[in-house]
Amino acid sequence: MVETEEDQGKEEPKNTNKRKEVIPLKGRYSSIDSLGEAEFTEIAQIYRVTTPFVRSKFDDLVNYCESSGKHYKNYFAALRNFVKNGAIQIRKEVAYANSKR
Repeated sequence: MVETEEDQGKEEPKNTNKRKEVIPLKGRYSSIDSLGEAEFTEIAQIYRVTTPFVRSKFDDLVNYCESSGKHYKNYFAALRNFVKNGAIQIRKEVAYANSKR
């Protein structure tokens, strides 16, 4: 390539497309250790429960998996189900207790 006087002052644009590390979705939550506070907070917001309630259900999930030998493909989804079922049960109990008054 032959440079002209106009091209000499111009810099070539740098490649700003840096490779970002991509976290594969498949297998992301394949270990129970991959769940942390960020996931607990996210689940608490989704189901409108407290973070300690989510931690309690996480402990239930860990105990269930250890006692039964059960393994999940996605522990995040399993924890969501534990929290959802627990929240539904508590809301039913509260509604039943209020209807008895």
